[in-house]
Amino acid sequence: MLGTTQTQYDVKFDIGGTATADTVICQGQVIALPAGSFGSLWLLGSAVEGSQKAQKFIVTYADGTTEKFVQNISDWYYPQNFAGENRAVTMAYRNSNNGEKDPRTFLVYCYGFPLKTTRSVKSITLPDSPNVRLLAITLSN
Repeated sequence: MLGTTQTQYDVKFDIGGTATADTVICQGQVIALPAGSFGSLWLLGSAVEGSQKAQKFIVTYADGTTEKFVQNISDWYYPQNFAGENRAVTMAYRNSNNGEKDPRTFLVYCYGFPLKTTRSVKSITLPDSPNVRLLAITLSN
């Protein structure tokens, strides 16, 4: 339903195709980022089973320093309009695990965080919260 790309705030998000897994369940994993200096980090995702408050995302720079971003994430069915949260995609339904369509409206949100442009990024550590689901992470200038 999302297609293979989404664009928000002139930031392009690449999303996996229909034959690939396109959701990351946040479980505290460390994800390598492309080396380089960037002005911002962007996330595309939602929470499930209720909103998830105070989720910690930690960016590690190549010099070993870190920066922590804390964000409340709305449930994809119950938007809370948290600070720093923007509605990115509205979906007319979702596919249930039994293959049936749930005809309610569901949302995907966009979150952006400023980075230190004087440093090169190395990785991001995701929150340890399996109810937070990410569809894409993008770096931007």
